[in-house]
Amino acid sequence: MLKFALIQKSKKLLEKKLKRIKKINELRKKASLYYHKNLQNIPGIILPDMVNDNSHSYHLYTIRVIKPYKLSRNQLYKKLKDNGIRTTVYWMPIHEYAAYRKFAKKSNITNTTKTYDEILALPLFPNISKKHQDAVIKVIKSF
Repeated sequence: MLKFALIQKSKKLLEKKLKRIKKINELRKKASLYYHKNLQNIPGIILPDMVNDNSHSYHLYTIRVIKPYKLSRNQLYKKLKDNGIRTTVYWMPIHEYAAYRKFAKKSNITNTTKTYDEILALPLFPNISKKHQDAVIKVIKSF
């Protein structure tokens, strides 16, 4: 009987969390759409594809920084940091990890390395304010 009660309690807790997750995903989607609307048409800034259904969690908003943008990804990262804006670079190429280096062949990793040098995840969390996003957008648009 105790086991059944624990299962029921766990079920109710999970149902509550699932309801919160939907709201959290909606808030992140709204923030992602705001970035998307305000960062369009900047030469050298490639925006992620937006999904118009409920299958995406929008846990990251990752841009690519390429020429003709006036800064490299690393330079933009530093400019944002200098303005108090924290960004992140995710997805280090697997061949960069010591355990996998021996499997990498230079001819097979050019796209991976190039893409890694271009990607930058902008600040994104459920309760990010438009003021915070506007500060990010302002720095990106200033170059």
